Amino acid sequence: MLQHDKTIIHWLDYSSYEDLKFYEAGIQDCQPGYGYGPIIRDKYILHYILEGKGYFNGIPLEKNQG
Repeated sequence: MLQHDKTIIHWLDYSSYEDLKFYEAGIQDCQPGYGYGPIIRDKYILHYILEGKGYFNGIPLEKNQG
């Protein structure tokens, strides 16, 4: 487990599953204007907004969306 300020990440090993592999779970408290990338990943990432609002690929998102 990685914990830094308001970021918590758990890495999981489900290598025996072939259909769906859950790799990582975490919580991050992003500051206004936070961004990451551009980057190419070999995994899909699901985000869920607990509070606040922001943009993903130019689409506005807010609390309880993901």
